Amino acid sequence: MANKIKTNVAYGRYPALINLANDPIIAQRAPNQVHDLYEVGQEWINELTNNVYVLTSYVAGLPIWTLLGAGAVPGGFVFVPNNTAIVALNPNTINYLTAAAAVTATLPAIAAVGSQIWIIDSNAAVDGNGIIIAQRAGQTMYYAGVQTVVGVGHGLTAIHDRQILLAIELICTVANTTWAAVSTNAAFINY
Repeated sequence: MANKIKTNVAYGRYPALINLANDPIIAQRAPNQVHDLYEVGQEWINELTNNVYVLTSYVAGLPIWTLLGAGAVPGGFVFVPNNTAIVALNPNTINYLTAAAAVTATLPAIAAVGSQIWIIDSNAAVDGNGIIIAQRAGQTMYYAGVQTVVGVGHGLTAIHDRQILLAIELICTVANTTWAAVSTNAAFINY
């Protein structure tokens, strides 16, 4: 089977937090050691189980797919699959959203400076599947040099352009109250 190969894509600030060989493969099964031959670094998402695999090496000509799953992932992050419309975000998590409808993700009340949150929306390409990153009392976010209005009822909302995956990285810059969007593959607006 011929695979389309493209230049490596890095996600996150420099040096890259996640470096993928190609766009993630989304399938309704786990990768197969005999048939699924890709470049090292390829990410595979089983959308039925929400397990994430990364091709980490080849041994005796066979790929070694490493399950990241619902536990610790590289960098000390916790991978959290979620298919509900309301999500409570936590510091140092990778939130993989699979809801078939719009999602509201609320920032954590407590976060240390330097805490990071990744949000990945697998249904971004479906019309009506927006994502809102909501703030709590006293919180604000910065995106593209613009600050959101402080407090509840404000935040960021994604403008989808029919992408396969929407991803955004947030970093806490002032403990508990201020977050900066430092990396994204989509456009957001204040609401």
